[in-house]
Amino acid sequence: MLGLQNTYRDYPFMKVKSSQGRWASLLEILPQKEEVLKYFHLYRAFVFPFNPILADVNDFELELRLYLKSLDTGELSDPLKESHRWTDDKYLGQIGLILATMASGVQFSDLSHVSRAHISRDLIRRAFQSLRLANYLCRPTVQAIQALLVIGNVLQNNGQSDASSALLGCTIRLGQALRLDTDDSSLSSSTSSSDSNTVRTTNRKIWLSIVWQDSLLSLCHGRLPAALSRSGYSFKSLLLPKSLSFTESMHHICQLAMAILERHETGRSQIALSMQWLTIVDRIRDSAQLHLRNQDQCENLQECLHFLAFRLNTSFLETVICRPALGKACRDTNTSEYERARMRAKESFANALQAFLEFHTLSIVPLRTWSTIHTTLSSILLTSIWEETKNDSMILDLQKRTIHVFESVGSSPGAADNTTVDDSQWLSEPHIQLLKTVKNVVRQNAARNLASGDDQNETVNPPTGSEDESGILPTTEIVDDWNAYFSELLNDLDIFPISNLVMDMNT
Repeated sequence: MLGLQNTYRDYPFMKVKSSQGRWASLLEILPQKEEVLKYFHLYRAFVFPFNPILADVNDFELELRLYLKSLDTGELSDPLKESHRWTDDKYLGQIGLILATMASGVQFSDLSHVSRAHISRDLIRRAFQSLRLANYLCRPTVQAIQALLVIGNVLQNNGQSDASSALLGCTIRLGQALRLDTDDSSLSSSTSSSDSNTVRTTNRKIWLSIVWQDSLLSLCHGRLPAALSRSGYSFKSLLLPKSLSFTESMHHICQLAMAILERHETGRSQIALSMQWLTIVDRIRDSAQLHLRNQDQCENLQECLHFLAFRLNTSFLETVICRPALGKACRDTNTSEYERARMRAKESFANALQAFLEFHTLSIVPLRTWSTIHTTLSSILLTSIWEETKNDSMILDLQKRTIHVFESVGSSPGAADNTTVDDSQWLSEPHIQLLKTVKNVVRQNAARNLASGDDQNETVNPPTGSEDESGILPTTEIVDDWNAYFSELLNDLDIFPISNLVMDMNT
């Protein structure tokens, strides 16, 4: 009535086509049976268990079965005979979602990096074309929103986290247009009670996936979150059910991260408040299933992987919460809360690095996932310059082992197409520069520790596998003034929101 509804039937930024032309465009981008069978199972095995964007994966697989059946019967092959079912906005969004999950799966295939990147980009292009044909911008559907979330995840894993963040802003607004951020999503009065509950559950799951992605990107980029829900979420009287699954536990962690980010923007991130946040993290962890709390309780490999993924994510959040205790302003503080925060930060940094190393031993997921790489790199950087950790022998060992993982994977002689770190999926040029720098810091910290020991003349050996100084992360640069060096480096990189904290720790 007030002109708030969209009226365009077709996507406004593409040439309007006839119904037949729209059908012809769809036939050009359809995922073929061979592609689906080759790549979807990779998404199901390597991506979905750790980032379950699909609200109902079982229902999605049934829709995928229907799609493959339609392909087999020829319903999606005749350019002169349009299928009115598959040109409906819902099913166009479904095709976009199928293509997006395939693009995500490709990133975890055994193809060379060059092939993975090429095929993944092509599938994303086709997914977006399907969404444009569905007019996702003016007539959004839950299928289109899930497809956009998966595409955002693909962009992250290709090192394009800024683009992913920008796309997420649009996705959030589309979700709000469908009232996914409320518990009273508008439903037809003719909808049965059971159907209404199903729709509300689906909408809630999709919104929580939006929150998951927003909290991660906002934490990593140091930005105010955008997915603010009108339904609210109170942590003051948080009563958690027992035996939370990995996904349920992560939803609580992500919602806590959103609350922390909002409070950080108001300048209320004091030590006392940090301790309150840590208490809530502990409550969430204590409410999780036993195998998420204790690795000895894991009964299979998947539970072990979930334990490590959960520890990595919670440890990262804990280090963010503890950052006020790491800065120069708190150095002269001697309160028990300050000391507890510093000890918790040290423990969380160590847990994050240890979890990454164990996760890498068991799965390809951590080295193909941007968020894991970011968590690990930020942990190495901060522990290499923080007074509490830079001379700690256990931390030094974890740092050297982690750096060696990046080196060995990037320079593996068995890597297809002779892939090097310079074109690896998981490292951008700033990441490479940061790793080189941190390797120098770790090397010099180890040398300084050795020089202060009993044998002043003992040679400092590099980590196993890094003897070749012409390798991908050479350590030929000797730096005397790390404060000035980090200042210049971080100004050039501008990739972490922790830059100000780094400078505060070293000035």
